[in-house]
Amino acid sequence: MICLMVYLCGGIMERHPDLKIICLETGASQMPWWLSRMDEHWEKLPHLVPWQKRRPTDIFNQSVYVGCEPFEDALFEWAVEYLGGDRFVLATDSPHWDSSKPGQVTGPIARSTKISQENKRKVLGENAINLLGLGL
Repeated sequence: MICLMVYLCGGIMERHPDLKIICLETGASQMPWWLSRMDEHWEKLPHLVPWQKRRPTDIFNQSVYVGCEPFEDALFEWAVEYLGGDRFVLATDSPHWDSSKPGQVTGPIARSTKISQENKRKVLGENAINLLGLGL
């Protein structure tokens, strides 16, 4: 998460606005809290980052994707609905001890009743296709 803060607040994304970042193994459900804190500091301490023209959340929404595990904690559903499904991609970690059975890789997210169908579609495939330029 510290590296992401450097990218979002250190001027890197201002100099390279087309750069895309994928954060893996970060705990996707933590992202709303981290973004809120970065935005708060950007608003209250602008003299510390005079090069920063946009809120960290705005940069995140343009440039960052977050890998989510099939078995994220319960806050993940809230995080997807709070931030929107556009920034999350499924990380299968295959083969991995917790995704060894058929259906377990996408199952928990696909079965969620708290994530909209549109956001499920994005998280489970569309975002990765768009990010990687697969054009399927």
